[in-house]
Amino acid sequence: MTPDQARALLDGTTPGPWRLQEVKGHPHLRHITTGTGHSGDPTAAVCIPVDVTSREGAANMAAKAAVPSMLATLAGMHTEYAIAYLDRDGNITLMDEGYETLAAAQRRRDQLLAKVRPYTRIMRRPVGEWEEA
Repeated sequence: MTPDQARALLDGTTPGPWRLQEVKGHPHLRHITTGTGHSGDPTAAVCIPVDVTSREGAANMAAKAAVPSMLATLAGMHTEYAIAYLDRDGNITLMDEGYETLAAAQRRRDQLLAKVRPYTRIMRRPVGEWEEA
């Protein structure tokens, strides 16, 4: 999934974090709750009842509750480009990285020696914002 696809999926949704919350009096029933509704009013929380009688069911629902936060993380990413060398055995070695645009990486690749250029590839990856360690 690309950051653009994540942003499109988030449009009009209730933001995370979502969580599983126990339903009083029902030991195997949980709600996925958003905490707030679309209006931001905590009393307008969206609750989806879920039967979590199996470990797999509980794990699946916990993963579903994490989706809005994961989409928000993906949506905040941008694409970074690099130039890689592809050897005869198919191994890839990064030569140069950190280009913000495909055009910048292509310009740099065009400056490489003609005998090296056919063995290079432009690679891309999504990267997020810097976080304090």
